Parts: sequence; structure tokens; C-alpha cells
Amino acid sequence: MPGAGEAISYRSAATTLDGTPLLYFAGWKRHVSLYPVPAGDAEFERRLEPYRSAKGTLKFPLSEPVPADLIAEVARRHAAARAGR
Repeated sequence: MPGAGEAISYRSAATTLDGTPLLYFAGWKRHVSLYPVPAGDAEFERRLEPYRSAKGTLKFPLSEPVPADLIAEVARRHAAARAGR
């Protein structure tokens, strides 16, 4: 994400945009979590479904390749929503 920074917030690693947290992530024994997850259209929701853990959390198993393109889309949607406020 162009212009993104890094921080620790709520005791988790976070990417920041304009100095405020955009996405949080945490490493666990068997997965990496990413949150919060923005709402989206049916196609976006279909892509998220295999990784949904809770309403606002995605879990990426360490036993599988991390879907970087999906994470980039989550970040873009968050940045766009923030810009629209």
C-alpha cells in the first residue's frame, strides 16, 4: 500500500495510513490472522469465504500459500472506504 506505515496497536501489528491503523495482523501457531475485513460484493465475499473465521477476521493457514492478491484487495477496499469518509 503506497504511503502505508507500521505500528503496534491493541497489542497487534498494524499497517497504518495517514497515521491511523488500517489493518491489523497477528501470527499464531498454525495461521496468520488479518482484520478487520471490509464488506464487499458477492464475488469478493466468495473469495473471502475459505478464510473467514469470524465476521471481521480472516485466517490464513501457514500450511498453504498466503493469497497476497486477496490481502492487497482487502487493503485497497479499506483505503478507498477511508478516502470516501
